[in-house]
Amino acid sequence: MGSYFKGFNNFEGLMGIKRKIKLLLADSYYLFRKSLVKILNDDDGILIVGDIGVGDNISSHYFNSNPDIIVTDVKQVFEEAKNPITYLRDNNPDVKILFLAEEFQDDQISFALNLGVEGIISKDVTEGEFLYAIHEIFEGRKYFDNYLSADRRNDLMMGLENNQECMDKDTIPLLNYREEQILKFINFGLTSTQIAKKLKLSKRTIDNYRIRLKKKLKVNSRTEMMVLAHKYFSKSN
Repeated sequence: MGSYFKGFNNFEGLMGIKRKIKLLLADSYYLFRKSLVKILNDDDGILIVGDIGVGDNISSHYFNSNPDIIVTDVKQVFEEAKNPITYLRDNNPDVKILFLAEEFQDDQISFALNLGVEGIISKDVTEGEFLYAIHEIFEGRKYFDNYLSADRRNDLMMGLENNQECMDKDTIPLLNYREEQILKFINFGLTSTQIAKKLKLSKRTIDNYRIRLKKKLKVNSRTEMMVLAHKYFSKSN
């Protein structure tokens, strides 16, 4: 009789239990990543379905494991030549992203906000806050570090919107062949070093072109320039 009720209670528990949060963890620093794995394994409500470096194929791992949330480093993704998160967003708008930030640099945070990510927190948060952010995002809410107040996020987004308005009004100045060539590589997400190799120019020359393009396009960060580059070539096609 006792075993019957024990089985019945287990059945009720299974019927009422919430499924685990499937999480894909991507960070290029092995020891840091493994530390996060230990923290996450202590939460019975989380199942790690992937533990990879940012340089690995995040898109492939995502579609193979179908996680609920991707936790990754904003700077590492921002500096990738081909940004995997943008690709995932374009192909699956429902993907949930929690970015970890070592420093809150405006260009990186603007980049993340422009992607419409669900959360951004400091790598210096407590274990409890880290886990809380994951559960909040899984439940359909957003979670941002205290440093990124609503006003601060609005200010960063306004900077991007102002530059987009310039493009919408066709006020972008004419670019010469080399400037347009470099802007196209920037649109692909290439760094100055990578562009220099492709064009067989020095990195310093590319950096000087970037400075001139910033002034010409009236942008203040790499992210703003990438947004304008994308719109510029979208209009050209």
